[in-house]
Amino acid sequence: MTRLAAIACLLTGCLDAELAADQTSLEVPRGAGTSVHLTIGSQPVAPSDVTWLVDDPAIVTVARTSDGEGLRVTGLGEGATAVHFGAGGRVIDMPALVDPPAIVQLWIEPVSVTVPTGGTVDIRATAMDTTSTLRDVSDATTWHLMDPGVARLDDMALVGATPGSTMLQASLGDVHASAAVTVY
Repeated sequence: MTRLAAIACLLTGCLDAELAADQTSLEVPRGAGTSVHLTIGSQPVAPSDVTWLVDDPAIVTVARTSDGEGLRVTGLGEGATAVHFGAGGRVIDMPALVDPPAIVQLWIEPVSVTVPTGGTVDIRATAMDTTSTLRDVSDATTWHLMDPGVARLDDMALVGATPGSTMLQASLGDVHASAAVTVY
């Protein structure tokens, strides 16, 4: 808490107030992070005035953001632990759960498909997760052709049916990608 905030705290009676966070628990995928903001009463606590202890530092890490305006908790390893934040003589305990990496980007290869009528082109879906790992997720992806009269999917191949254009869409959870398809 800054000196100005401490004076305001004295005037408004927040000395009896508890340390509070904008979240009651933390849940992040491995490789991702979330911001935490603390208050005492209605007064924000400056990140420079916060200390912390993590029960299992192999699961999460805490750091001040690069701009010094916040705290960032990042998932390092999957599992459960607790983070203990302290400020102004008060402590708050926050459970933290780190889940498996989450998919953050998905794309279709090839990016656009041109195929003759009756011809085939192999397709696949590649994803990047929160640990920046690339994975072939073709089998786990939901595929959809906007106009199945122009082309059809046969296992992991796109088959040209009639001349025209359509879009191939891929979805994996909440992440989506599309590719233009032209059949000649």
